[in-house]
Amino acid sequence: MSLDAAGALGASGLTALSGVDRTLSLERGDTVIIHGASGAVGTLALQLAKLRGARVLATASGDEVWRWSNDSARRRGRRAKR
Repeated sequence: MSLDAAGALGASGLTALSGVDRTLSLERGDTVIIHGASGAVGTLALQLAKLRGARVLATASGDEVWRWSNDSARRRGRRAKR
């Protein structure tokens, strides 16, 4: 994604893009952990890392996030761990 395209995402998008591409230089097959994946920057960084083909491990807090993760895992035939 070009910086012009990421500009449409606002400051959060530019921060996430900079972290994924410039700081980490993520490539297909890399593994990354994203802390705070329920926030604006974390959510976008997670999506950008997945688009680059990275394996993403993410952390987030709060019951709503856990319910979302558990629902998502259940759809894949798994169960999220609390």
